Amino acid sequence: MKLHVTQVGGCQRLLWHAFMKHKRLPPHILAVRGILSHAVIERALKDQAPNDVLDVAYPSLLKDSKRDNDKTVTREAYDYAIREAMPCLKNFDTWTSRTIVDIESYLSEKTLEVQLGFHTLSGTPDLYTEGSILDFKTGKPRMSEDYKRQLGGYKYMLEKLHMGSPQEGILVFLGGEFRSDKSVKILNPNEMVEARDKFEDALIKDIDFIEGMEEARAKGYGEIPQGQCKFGIKCAFCSYRDKCNGF
Repeated sequence: MKLHVTQVGGCQRLLWHAFMKHKRLPPHILAVRGILSHAVIERALKDQAPNDVLDVAYPSLLKDSKRDNDKTVTREAYDYAIREAMPCLKNFDTWTSRTIVDIESYLSEKTLEVQLGFHTLSGTPDLYTEGSILDFKTGKPRMSEDYKRQLGGYKYMLEKLHMGSPQEGILVFLGGEFRSDKSVKILNPNEMVEARDKFEDALIKDIDFIEGMEEARAKGYGEIPQGQCKFGIKCAFCSYRDKCNGF
């Protein structure tokens, strides 16, 4: 089973839905905003024209989101997401004009994969070098444990792949009013080590849970364990929100 960095330490019920191959709803409007913003940023970082992203993204989203009963990302939702993404992209321009980070020294949007027995861990850091990881967030500034764990996950993967040992983690928040002193959060070397260790602990638990589901299916147990639902605000954005009651 493929496990994404952003899933590790999250809701195990979501892993259960994926394992059971349940059909998903189209992505939430805020997720569409994030997809569009990252697509434009990726093109910009690669010195490609960002405007054509908006022309090609809609057909791609339609293909990716046609999951359940022919429900898709509607054109109205897509246009709304573009309007929502514009302030984020303006903040990205502001950040690039002010930052002292040598962007050209970073590798961008390269998917990493680490084989863990029969499972694959994947992740795509926005920017990284051997010694630093930088990730963009389209929301307002907040240093959550999820974000720390994600940076720790990228550090874990780069170390496993012998591609470096990042000592610094940078989060650039593109939501709200951009202020260099508030919108950029940095994890120091000790915090990165702590984040990596917490990620590894969570990864072990999630793989144990996945292998428990696989064993239950292989041995023909009646009901495959669903895992614990982390009931909260994220449930409103979940692609399985029509199937899970949070219990």
